[in-house]
Amino acid sequence: MSAQPSAVAVIALASATQALIAICSAALPALAPAIARGLGVDASLIGYQASIVYGCALCATFITGTLIRRLGAARTIQCTLGTSALGLLMASAGSLPMIIAGSICIGTALGITTPATAHALARFTPIERQNVVFSLKQAGVPLGGMLAALIGPLVAVVFGWQSALVLFAACCLGLVAALQPHRARWDDDRDPHARWLQHPFGGIPAVWSDVPIRYLVLAGASFNVMHVALTAFTVNLMVKDIGYSLVVAGMIAGAAQLGGTLGRVSLGFLADRLRDSLTILTVAGALMTVMCLVTGLLDERWPRFAVIAVFVLFGFIGIGWNGVFHGQLARLSPPGRVGLTSSGAGFFLFVTAFAGPSLFTTLYGWAGTYTTTFALLACTPLAGMLLALRAQSDIRRARRTSQDIH
Repeated sequence: MSAQPSAVAVIALASATQALIAICSAALPALAPAIARGLGVDASLIGYQASIVYGCALCATFITGTLIRRLGAARTIQCTLGTSALGLLMASAGSLPMIIAGSICIGTALGITTPATAHALARFTPIERQNVVFSLKQAGVPLGGMLAALIGPLVAVVFGWQSALVLFAACCLGLVAALQPHRARWDDDRDPHARWLQHPFGGIPAVWSDVPIRYLVLAGASFNVMHVALTAFTVNLMVKDIGYSLVVAGMIAGAAQLGGTLGRVSLGFLADRLRDSLTILTVAGALMTVMCLVTGLLDERWPRFAVIAVFVLFGFIGIGWNGVFHGQLARLSPPGRVGLTSSGAGFFLFVTAFAGPSLFTTLYGWAGTYTTTFALLACTPLAGMLLALRAQSDIRRARRTSQDIH
């Protein structure tokens, strides 16, 4: 048997994968004003494109557990990167039908990636460090969003928005090649004969039947509404409500993603230090609610440094919670079933990610500004805070019951 993979290599490649898949899913929202001008449509329609992406990600969760079992984590990850590259190249054709088709590919890859990387990390990293390990891996998501927000508009201004999509697709294919030498060792647990209908409803029953996991996942789903809105609509908010240029708007959106990257790592270290992930998630829900309301107060009179500070803090909390969530989910999952549980959790997160952008676009049509729409959605992280409290109570009750039995 080959040597045990380096945990550093596993974390680095998993994080790079998360970053590139995040770039793929954030690329079109980051370029929305430029694409809208080119196609002669309103930029707010990007909310419906985001719903297509997350709707396809939702559907992909039904096959993810079996796909990982049959192909192994590394081959599954390679497939998601290739599918994302195909989606970007299709969208770069520059027509609405091809953007829709490309979004379907991007969304399908998005739904499979997190369980596949989680499966690899759970196998090859120590359990006592999984908060910080999963936070480092999930830090790739806002890092990718930041890179999409910074690089995409700059390339679009100089070479056109299609060139940015082609560049990101090439990066995905490069990582496919980089993963190939690790494939045999990462995938030595695969079962190529696993039945496709072994888990016909994916990991949904595994999540719903375990009460603490159920409420943890529902809390994450509630937080995810605001997480997706922050990624999909920050550029539009800056251009439409504040009057910034596309490049400046992209830089501020990138600053929010940078805040999310720092938040995921920082909150992961803090959760490992305190050994209390659910308290971190509860506080994050409360602070996210406050940041939604603060965003509702923004207008063109605010100094630029204050706007940047708001979105860095918003990103730190509104994106940073995700790594702690996945670390807690991995610890609560039964041994050997992290990928399945993660795919079940992904279904619920993608339900809200699917519905959230369309809800946001609909509310925007009624409210008239993006800032007001963010304020109206403050109820979603508030609900997540209450659900995290419920999950914490159920876990403590289960521990007391176990201690009484023994």
